Amino acid sequence: MRPNLPGRQSTSYFFARVLVLSVCIFCVTAFRGVESTTAVDPVGGQLLADFADKLAPEYGQHQMDRLARRNDRDSLIAAIFIGSANDPKASDAKGHAEVVARLVRDYPDDMLAMYTAALVCHKQLQACLQREYQAGLLRLAPDNAIHYLLVANAGEISGPVLHAAATATSADTHFSEVLGIVRSALKNQPAPSFSTHQKHGDLDLHELALMLRRNEVLQVPWPNYSALMAVCSPTVAMQREDSGSREDCTTLGLMLFSERGNNMVSMMVGSSLVRRFAKGTEAASSALALRRQYVWLSEQGGEEDASAVEERLQDEEVQLGEWAAYKHKAARAGIALIPPAGWVPRNPKVLVLPEDHVASELET
Repeated sequence: MRPNLPGRQSTSYFFARVLVLSVCIFCVTAFRGVESTTAVDPVGGQLLADFADKLAPEYGQHQMDRLARRNDRDSLIAAIFIGSANDPKASDAKGHAEVVARLVRDYPDDMLAMYTAALVCHKQLQACLQREYQAGLLRLAPDNAIHYLLVANAGEISGPVLHAAATATSADTHFSEVLGIVRSALKNQPAPSFSTHQKHGDLDLHELALMLRRNEVLQVPWPNYSALMAVCSPTVAMQREDSGSREDCTTLGLMLFSERGNNMVSMMVGSSLVRRFAKGTEAASSALALRRQYVWLSEQGGEEDASAVEERLQDEEVQLGEWAAYKHKAARAGIALIPPAGWVPRNPKVLVLPEDHVASELET
């Protein structure tokens, strides 16, 4: 069963999430929403958020069961992501493994179906024995670098796997596409109804349903990059005799930086790799510029946003991509998208790679 989630996720949470994960680049392991603190939705207040927390497991189980009764690919994909656990203390929704097996059985030659199964196995907290899911994905789409990184249970990435990923032609997490599948699958779905609701006449069940839907969309996963960052470490960057690994890490960094699935964490991991392995290049300058823009916008966050604003944001994440959607939202709020000349973030360390920060401290 899915763990209880904070009842509301805001734009400021999005920036904090990616900022922390991409600074601590060895810690990019979580599903969306796990690290947040409880926030209050201005539409329904704390009461609405509290109910969303309490109803999350019931809502997730019900929606997975409903979608699993269908036979189309997208319903099964949505059911799998909705029913996946993302907390060591939680379990997948009842019947989740059977839904994954059915998706693979019914759609063995469908790339997105196999990607879903491989990604769940990769992110799974319990031991995953279905390593053939990744093999099946690579059979269907060997030119996507992301597919090589989906090692079961986010296990170690070997030198040959790293090189195979680097020889792919592009990187695509399919992130926006999957967001759209989950969001569409939950459209117009009501919140669970039970007698406790009736004790609160001021509880807006429509807003509660929207919040539950948004929270499920926020749980859509991306790959765990900790193993990649371990093999593309600062030590590897400094080892002149291991030029092959350095070249592979550079190539993967460039592909992730321009990742086609529009996942911001993937782009930020790519940014870190480019800055680490391609120092002094135009690509490294572009990576730093993105980082500066991201940190700048993260510091402009204001009050929590109304439900309608968050609904539009998620729609645009599907249509335009995650980063483009947040820039559009900032522009609508009158926020300058580019930091002014000479701007320095509140914490200057967030613009510096961990190894560069340590080197600077040692020099002083």
